Amino acid sequence: MSESEPGVYKREEVDFRPWSNAVEAERQTYKKGMLSFAFIKPGFEKYFGEIDEMLRARGLEVVYHDVVSLSDEAVDTIYGESKDKHFFPVMKQYLTSHPVLAIIIASMENVDVAQELLSLKTNKDGTDGPIREKFQSDPIIGAEEIQHWQEGRHPAQDDVTIKLTQRNVIHTSDSAEDAASSIKAVFGDTFHAQRIRGSLPSELWELLGDA
Repeated sequence: MSESEPGVYKREEVDFRPWSNAVEAERQTYKKGMLSFAFIKPGFEKYFGEIDEMLRARGLEVVYHDVVSLSDEAVDTIYGESKDKHFFPVMKQYLTSHPVLAIIIASMENVDVAQELLSLKTNKDGTDGPIREKFQSDPIIGAEEIQHWQEGRHPAQDDVTIKLTQRNVIHTSDSAEDAASSIKAVFGDTFHAQRIRGSLPSELWELLGDA
């Protein structure tokens, strides 16, 4: 599936409101904890429909999605805790060199979005959750190779980094604060333009501390 295909998952002009008839609907107020951010990694956009179904089954709804190119600053924000890791530069180059499908997810049933997303990735006992179990790509990399990679001395260090990055097809924010900073880093300019046009609920900018 290419980025240029219209009407599949790319939406050029999308009102943030999730209703089919936004003119007749009242604006939705998204409170802190009701929104989260995720993105499907390069090459895995074909799973969007199935992931969307999983989200809906948990009382979650995709209210905005678009194919974007992540900036260096966006990756720094999203993966801030990994900036000092040995693999970060290669992972960052990989993620900024290919478009990703970025998603904003809202709660339809007043649930904690971030926690629901985490439960879709990892079960309480630490085993893989539904999304990872179904879509996770396990690279054939032995324990010794992983050890060499962790020590930064694998002969194919960069390739292993990319394979491990691709292992989980979707990244999700861990908290409401993390989601807010990620949304602003990825969609800030786009939403600012929508705000000027009057198509972006002011509640979102209040959530991001930019009212």
